[in-house]
Amino acid sequence: MRQVFIQLLSDVPQAKWEPETTFADDVLHLGWKATGGGRKVENGVDTFIFTDGMIRVQTVAYTVQPA
Repeated sequence: MRQVFIQLLSDVPQAKWEPETTFADDVLHLGWKATGGGRKVENGVDTFIFTDGMIRVQTVAYTVQPA
């Protein structure tokens, strides 16, 4: 996952982030938008599933577009 976040920060450098979170039971849904470096993401989604307070599963998806 570290490489995914390194890539994201490279894709949208010096981004302004707009997160929106929903937490239910053991699942955290993080929808987000980001704009920076002449690019934008309008459909960012991270999902975390927790077990005993630890992240068990994480997914991330986003599409980079020109700003």
